[in-house]
Amino acid sequence: PKLFAKSIAEKPDEVVVESFERSRGTISVTVKMAEEDIGKLIGKGGRNIEALRSLLRAASLRERRRVFVDLA
Repeated sequence: PKLFAKSIAEKPDEVVVESFERSRGTISVTVKMAEEDIGKLIGKGGRNIEALRSLLRAASLRERRRVFVDLA
């Protein structure tokens, strides 16, 4: 998620991605970036953020874990 967020951000220095494990193996990923870049990450109609969430969910299936992506 960090590489994707940095690649679309106008201020890539401000991109911060944090992850931590919740209960029962669930992983929470929080993406923080400049306010003007959040719209680009979300994308038109939410397409970009949903694509990112789908990719992370698919990757997490191998390990049988759930991943949630939130924007801060």
